[in-house]
Amino acid sequence: MKGWVDAGGVPHERVHDVAGRPGPDGVDPETCRSPERGAATLCAVWKDPDFDPAEPAFYYLRVLEKPVCRWSTLQCRAAGVDPFDSECPRQAEAATARLTPEAGRGVRGSRSSRERGASVFRMTLLAMVLVALFALVGLACLVGVLVGLPGTWILLALAAGVELVDARLGGPAETFGWELLLLGAGLALLGEIVEAVSGAVGARLGGASRRGMVGALLGGILGAIFFTPLLPVPVVGTLVGAVIGTFAGAWIGEATGPARRTREETLRASVGAVLGSLFGRVGKLVPGIAVWVLLVRAAWP
Repeated sequence: MKGWVDAGGVPHERVHDVAGRPGPDGVDPETCRSPERGAATLCAVWKDPDFDPAEPAFYYLRVLEKPVCRWSTLQCRAAGVDPFDSECPRQAEAATARLTPEAGRGVRGSRSSRERGASVFRMTLLAMVLVALFALVGLACLVGVLVGLPGTWILLALAAGVELVDARLGGPAETFGWELLLLGAGLALLGEIVEAVSGAVGARLGGASRRGMVGALLGGILGAIFFTPLLPVPVVGTLVGAVIGTFAGAWIGEATGPARRTREETLRASVGAVLGSLFGRVGKLVPGIAVWVLLVRAAWP
């Protein structure tokens, strides 16, 4: 946008298209979004073709977002009323009958603004409760990461299921968005790589055998499960149990192997397995926490 004052003191404004292109008006009734996706990034260099240093002028940038349905349309759809459907009046009467006893006894008419506000409040409160439950389940998945379970992948699978159910039931156009879920999958894969590399490096530095590495893995899982209720401090009991179990499992695996190993060699292999497992699980937990934060923020109403 450019604004300037000419020599006669008359103000003017003009719109210059700098980047992007105009798209179709309106939204797709099925998705509540624009038929065309907007640009992911826009970059352009623009020079004012009519610039006059003698004229006072100002400039500012305006970015136009692709149109989407209003929040009221999404709220109506969540209540089973589709404003784009020819059966909208009948759906509205049915929804009103479910929400107000008067309508259920046959009294029709528009509700007061207070009643409408109460309905919106109830739906928003329900959405907040559901997101809070999802957040608690996500925290349980993160604890599973410390135990050795694929907690981040379980969390992403739950989010993908919510996304599919919302689309099938005609809920919001997207709860998390498939782009965010793909980003979460990339972070989860990064965590798997960090865990694998840390475990291999720790085992190699300690000289652990394959038997010791398997014992460390099983011992870490069993120790985390056993110590979690014994130390009822969030994450601490699980982490302590994983460390103790990994050490014990690696020791048993090395001590009972076919090759005779000295106590010093067994101790060094067990310590290496513990350090590799500890760094690996912490390194895997950090991307999991990032995925949890992104999903909860995206779903919060």
